[in-house]
Amino acid sequence: MRGFNVEETGSSAEEIQKTLLEEAGVAAIAGAAFVRKAKNFLRFSLVSARNLLEEALTESSAFPRNGARR
Repeated sequence: MRGFNVEETGSSAEEIQKTLLEEAGVAAIAGAAFVRKAKNFLRFSLVSARNLLEEALTESSAFPRNGARR
């Protein structure tokens, strides 16, 4: 698992998690689901075929940096 700090986006990890799934088809889990102190983190499980991981990275890179919806 790898975690990414989203605190500077101005959006909660839960909001970004939902938007990534709905708009880019990329699944992430808000860190608070694991431990409370990880509330500003998103976690990704990188267990999939390489081509699917590359596609997910491409899709998520189109996601706005500030966490706002397009």
